[in-house]
Amino acid sequence: MEELQSWLILARAPGLHAGMLAPLLREFGSIDSLVTAKSSALSAAGLNAANIAAIAHPDKAQLERDARWLAEPGNTFIPCGDSRYPPLLAQISDAPLGLFVRGNIDCLCLPQLAMVGSRNPTGAGRETAESLAGHLSACGLAITSGLAVGIDAASHAARCVPQVRPIAVCATGTRHRVSAHS
Repeated sequence: MEELQSWLILARAPGLHAGMLAPLLREFGSIDSLVTAKSSALSAAGLNAANIAAIAHPDKAQLERDARWLAEPGNTFIPCGDSRYPPLLAQISDAPLGLFVRGNIDCLCLPQLAMVGSRNPTGAGRETAESLAGHLSACGLAITSGLAVGIDAASHAARCVPQVRPIAVCATGTRHRVSAHS
């Protein structure tokens, strides 16, 4: 099995995260061996029924959608442990197993500040978020948000300096898809 396909299968397994990977790799030796292991071995390694089902019977239609998305220019998948995986995110015990990224992946390693807030801000709140994001971008920080309406969107509407681009983390739809604007 191709290693990327194995990563995609694991990334789609509900509840699996980077903190669970090291013990699983010690047990199975490789990503491919983990994905092709028998259900009984996965159970013995501590995976729950939903994890085992997702690994043993992956959603082939979803894997095909992932493959089509990854074939588009500017799209990539970064597994945890990869040198391109954001170092600060890697420090979180339940970090995602991988990230679907559209755009310039180098942006993920820039110093960042998350801006989130009300989905129904006042006009002054929206202006403040946009102004603050523009100022912080000029200071070299990438502005990161979930792209929700309101403050998140205002922070991305800021006039950012060309060298420091905003980063949008979208945890809905295709899980862990990150847009690092180039």
